[in-house]
Amino acid sequence: MAEKKIEKTNLIKVIVLICMLLIVLLVIILISKRNKNENETPTLNETTNTKIESSANNNVSDVSTGSQIKGTKEYNGLQITDVKIQINGNNSQFSATVKNTSDKKFNQKNVVIICLDKEKNELIRTGYTLLDIKPNEELKIEFTVETNLNNVSEYKIEDMPN
Repeated sequence: MAEKKIEKTNLIKVIVLICMLLIVLLVIILISKRNKNENETPTLNETTNTKIESSANNNVSDVSTGSQIKGTKEYNGLQITDVKIQINGNNSQFSATVKNTSDKKFNQKNVVIICLDKEKNELIRTGYTLLDIKPNEELKIEFTVETNLNNVSEYKIEDMPN
């Protein structure tokens, strides 16, 4: 009888331990998904040789854009190049290369990216966190917005208001 009591106690301990492990795993998974979603916050973007892709129609077409959006843009010692906008239905994805051209480390900073059309009307205003970038280091950035940005001709990068 004492052996049955010990076996039952051990079984309960094992079950409790397994339940605790499952809860810990669940918490870890939820935290990692939450962090992943936070890391998908938009990042600094530009538009250099802009190409718009429509995967819905499998069409890729060059878009003639203003000189403001092509080429290189500077922001606080950073050089933004190779900017692309890809459109998939009502979603637009920005991607760009950011290089620290200064001799100092760029410290993480929250910025606002504003995309404008030819008439200077604001199409989107989105926040993005630029991560630390060492001198001469390049970083690929990208983010997606739920807006068709086919008409972007210019963008601005501003410090995020406090």
